[in-house]
Amino acid sequence: MLAAAICLLVVRRLAGAFSDPLPIGAFALLGFLFAAAAVLVRQALARCIPHAGHPLGHEEPHHGEHDGYTWIHCTGTLIAVAGALSVSLPTASALGLLAVWLPVALEEGWTSRQWFAGRPFVVPPSGSTTNESEVIALDSALADLAFADTTVTQHLVRRRELDGGESISGCLRAAFLPGQRTVNVHVPFCPPLNSLPPCSAETIDGPPARVKVAQVFPQGARLEVRLDTTATEPQQVVIEFSTT
Repeated sequence: MLAAAICLLVVRRLAGAFSDPLPIGAFALLGFLFAAAAVLVRQALARCIPHAGHPLGHEEPHHGEHDGYTWIHCTGTLIAVAGALSVSLPTASALGLLAVWLPVALEEGWTSRQWFAGRPFVVPPSGSTTNESEVIALDSALADLAFADTTVTQHLVRRRELDGGESISGCLRAAFLPGQRTVNVHVPFCPPLNSLPPCSAETIDGPPARVKVAQVFPQGARLEVRLDTTATEPQQVVIEFSTT
């Protein structure tokens, strides 16, 4: 909307609609709006191009991406400069011109510095480049790798979600001695979670057994694992655990 308003100003100026210079306060306000429009337009365009957040980053850009970055950078500059030119009448005072051009110059200087430093136009939201199914597959692969070693008793992954909350998921091993049928498995949450999370658990390997979430606290959970029949020899049950 800001960009459209600036285009309207340019068209009106070219049509000769402006003859009297604006007050200094109006110049300052427009200068701020022109600079803001350049920033917002760059951010909006950067989201449309893959990896546009890192124009000169360490990763090798895909074919044609540098042209896209240049186009984004120049489009923002064009909008800000065109807006400032549209209100810079020859009869305007030096103080008024300074008021409108100073915010534009500061914004362009800051953006150019970010550009040449290889910093992003826009910071993508956390997790936006990772597919949920890929994350689940990676967690599963890590758990399988860890539990290939029978001495591993717990493998948990703690993740920060897009809404700012945290989730914990992974696998645990419950060990039974001969004569045992029920054991408790404790799942630590360190540091403690901010609230009591809903938890789920199920057995995925070992002798037939049932598992239930017996207690949940911000600092951890207790699982109760019960074999269908009493163990006659040392046995292990692998449990999949998650919070939501």
